[in-house]
Amino acid sequence: MKTFLQSAMVWTYLAANNSSLGAPVHSDTQLQGVTCPSASFVTIESGKTVAVDWVEHQADRVHTRVVLMQSRVVDATIKIRPDETAVHSSVVLSIAGERTEEPKERSLGDGAIYWSDFITSSVEQAVARARRLNVSVAHLPAASLYSDSRGDVLVERIDDTDWTVTYHHKRYLVVTDNNGCMLSATLPEFGVVIERRLHFGTAEYPLWARYDAPPDHGYASKESTIGVWGNRRAITHPRPPTTKPTTLKAS
Repeated sequence: MKTFLQSAMVWTYLAANNSSLGAPVHSDTQLQGVTCPSASFVTIESGKTVAVDWVEHQADRVHTRVVLMQSRVVDATIKIRPDETAVHSSVVLSIAGERTEEPKERSLGDGAIYWSDFITSSVEQAVARARRLNVSVAHLPAASLYSDSRGDVLVERIDDTDWTVTYHHKRYLVVTDNNGCMLSATLPEFGVVIERRLHFGTAEYPLWARYDAPPDHGYASKESTIGVWGNRRAITHPRPPTTKPTTLKAS
């Protein structure tokens, strides 16, 4: 069975469907825009932290910095309309220890939310859009941050603070506060829990430095000088079967 992050990497975006809206469920006074406080969404799979999304909200934009498996970084700024649809995105991708890619700037068109399987705040934004529409069931056009493709996100309201968000064959069970700010989400079929935390610093989920041993201590790292026809090379030297391999770093 694929892990949550593997599934996120292989699903392609589907063609967008027209919006399909359920019956109104709230009065107009409950639909005033709310800026959620900055926080971190910590993704835990089978008891291990596999991603963290640091989210900063402003009145007209969301800044999100995601670290996946302590190695890949997605840094995105998305401009948001008052109706919670997305206007424009700027995304910078990088891998720990490697050169940062050039920013990917995209106009996201009209009437769509932004979505990336890697960016947890996408789920919160889908709920925010459904709340703004004031319906019990909403099919939301979702704009990719990387291409012109769009998909269809299904948001269903269970009650004032419980929701389901379905996309890419994944069904998130979402809990919000009374203002619609996401407190947690789960993907039971993947064994995944997403928790909102107000105080989770970057030092608590550091990047995997180049040539170092992995942060989960799966194997050790030692410095070593190895000559190969007059050149120096870095290799991985396996230990005996009872232990895990050691990464050797050329000096």
